[in-house]
Amino acid sequence: AGNTLYGMTYGGGSGGEGQYFSLNSNGSGYAKLFNFNNTAGVNPTGSLALSGNKFYGMTSGGGLYSYGTIFSFYKDSVGYTDLYNFNGAHGAWPYGSLMVSGSILYGMTQFGGAYNLGCIFSFNTADNIYAELFDFNGLNGKYPAGALTLSGNILYGMTEFGGVNGAGNIFSFNTAD
Repeated sequence: AGNTLYGMTYGGGSGGEGQYFSLNSNGSGYAKLFNFNNTAGVNPTGSLALSGNKFYGMTSGGGLYSYGTIFSFYKDSVGYTDLYNFNGAHGAWPYGSLMVSGSILYGMTQFGGAYNLGCIFSFNTADNIYAELFDFNGLNGKYPAGALTLSGNILYGMTEFGGVNGAGNIFSFNTAD
């Protein structure tokens, strides 16, 4: 963002559970902005997604139910906001990065959902509404990994296991359905 880089570490920080930081693009001005903790979420995963003046991200654990969180930070301040706590039934242990499309965030969890094999979800930042969009059942893949790619209304991604041969698959999901 401008001449400032923002990022997260999976571990480290004051409690060893990850931190959010900034660094000037010339390598100076490193600043620790936030230490993740069990309440706010632990072990942030993937990359930060910038939309407007906020960064959005996920933690792979911690939060209210210990299954991870979706959170935001204002770009020019350290104001952490816990937006959603994964509860297992509607996703657990998010993995990868969020994909931003307008006010909608798309992402995946590696576990949880109807079959405990992961799900695709959306989160509307305008009204803070979470929706579980698709549940993996093993035959259509399980344990999604990596980041989603959006082209038009179609999300593309991969699973680590499951599918026809049990070794994972590449999938598409129409967000307009």
